[in-house]
Amino acid sequence: MESRDQEQVHRFLGTVKISAESLLGILNDILDFSKIEASQLQIDNRHFNLPELLQKIVSIMSVPAAEKGLDLQVVIDPDLPVEFSGDDLRIYQILLNLVGNAIKFTFRGTVIIDVRPVSEQREDDMLALHFSVADTGIGIVAEKLRQIFNSFEQVDSSYTRQYGGTGLGLSICRQLTHLMGGGMWVDSVPDSGSTFHFILHLQPCSTAPSQSCAAAGGTSGIEVRNLRILVVDDNEVNRDLARMLLAGDHHVDTAGNGIEALQTLCRAEFDVIMMDVQMPLMDGLTTTAIIRDLEEGRPASEDLPEELVAELGAKLASGHIPIVAMTAHAMAGDREMRLDAGMDGYMTKPFQLAQLNQVFAALAAKDPAFGDGMSDGRTEGLAPCPVSEVDQEISPEQVAAFFRAGTNLTMEQSQRLLATVRMSITGNLAKAEEALRDRDYPALGVAAHTLKGTLLQCGINSLANLADDMYCGIRAGEQADCGRLLAALRNRLGGLLDEGGDGIQTR
Repeated sequence: MESRDQEQVHRFLGTVKISAESLLGILNDILDFSKIEASQLQIDNRHFNLPELLQKIVSIMSVPAAEKGLDLQVVIDPDLPVEFSGDDLRIYQILLNLVGNAIKFTFRGTVIIDVRPVSEQREDDMLALHFSVADTGIGIVAEKLRQIFNSFEQVDSSYTRQYGGTGLGLSICRQLTHLMGGGMWVDSVPDSGSTFHFILHLQPCSTAPSQSCAAAGGTSGIEVRNLRILVVDDNEVNRDLARMLLAGDHHVDTAGNGIEALQTLCRAEFDVIMMDVQMPLMDGLTTTAIIRDLEEGRPASEDLPEELVAELGAKLASGHIPIVAMTAHAMAGDREMRLDAGMDGYMTKPFQLAQLNQVFAALAAKDPAFGDGMSDGRTEGLAPCPVSEVDQEISPEQVAAFFRAGTNLTMEQSQRLLATVRMSITGNLAKAEEALRDRDYPALGVAAHTLKGTLLQCGINSLANLADDMYCGIRAGEQADCGRLLAALRNRLGGLLDEGGDGIQTR
C-alpha cells in the first residue's frame, strides 16, 4: 500500500492474489476433513507445471521466511520432466503445510524443498517422485514422531499456545498422500531439524499437453469469443454487471428466474447458460433438471404450461446446452451437488471476468466445438480489492471506484451500474424492514439474500456477511438478531440509499 514502485506493487498484488487462492483451497480442504475420514474425498487429475507449482510455494512463503532471517531454497532434479498429470491442488496444499511448519519451528538456518525421482521405479508410465521439506529447526523427540500424524495432535500442548495451529495439518497431509497412492514419513533430530518426506506416482506429460493431460483440465492459452450467453440471476446488479463484463466479446441475454429462462430459451439459441442456484419462483437446480429432461425426451419434472413444454421440448430435443452454476456458496461439496444436478461447470460469486473466461476455456477444452470462435491468448487479471470498510457509511464514490478498478468499465457504465445498485439496496432494505414489522421471516430471508449478493458484487464484504448472518439465522429459526443486523445495515448503507431517485423514497 505504501510502495510507489508500480512494478513492485504489481508483484505484491500478484502474491496477494495467490495467497487468497491458496487460502480458499486450504479452507475447503479442511472443511473436507470429514469426507477424508469417511473415504469420500475425490482426487482430481489435472495437467500442471511442477516448477511453477514450487515457485508458487516460494512466492507465498518467502515473506515469513525472510521475516525470520531464514534461507528458503528449492532443489529440483534437472532431469525431471516439467509437466505432470495429477492433483496439483492437493500437492500444493501438502507442500504449503510442510513448508509453513518448517518456517514456524525454525529460528535460524535454512528450509529446503527437494524433489527428485525415486531410484527404483515401477514398470509403468508413472514416475515416482520423492518430495522432501528439510529444516534446521527445533526437531522432534523420537517418542513423539509417530503421534504427530494423528488428528489434533501436536508434539507438546504448550506448542499450541506458543505456535498456534489445530494439529490437523499433518494428519490431512498424510491422508492426502495415501489417497494419491503415496506415503509420508519424517526423520528428525532434536535441536538439529526435521525432514518430512512423501512419495507420489505421477504421470509425466510433454510440454505441450497431450490429449490425456489436456483432458485432465489444462486450459492455458484457450480464449473463447462470440458466445451466445444467457445469464439467469434474480439479482439485478449481478445481471447488469455480467452483461457489461461480457458484452465486449459475447452476445448476452438475461433472465431473472428459472421460468423467465425457459421462456427465453424458446425465443433464442444459446451456447451456454450461466445459472444462479437460489432464485424465487423456480431455482437453478429445478430449471436445469427441466432442461435436461426435455433434451433427453423425458416429461418435464415440474408442472408447466403445455404450450411452453411442447415448444421448448421440440427445440431442446437431442441437444445439450452447457449450464454453469453460479452461487455465493463456496463450501466443499456444493460443486459436486451442482454437477450431479446436470450442470457442466461451477463458479462462485462475486464473479470476475478472468473467472468467467476460465470457465469458458474449461468448457472449450472438453468440447472443441464449444463457441463460434477461439483464439490463442490468455486473459490475465487481478481480482479487485474490496471496498475499504471502516465503521462509517459506504459512499457511492467508493463503489463506483471498485467497479472501475476491477472490471474495466467506462465511467458511464460504472455510474449506470451504481444507480442500479442504489435502487436495489434501497428497495431491498425497505422490503426487509416491512417484512420484519410483519414478522414475515421468509420474505425477510429473501431480501437479506438479495442484499448479500448485491453487497458482495460491490466489494462490501463485511456488510454482505451481516446480511448472510441474518439470512442464516432465519433459516435456522433464530430471528432474535434480525432487528439489530438490519439496523446496522441501514446505518452503514445510508450513503448508498437512493434518496427519491427513480421514484424510490427512503424512510
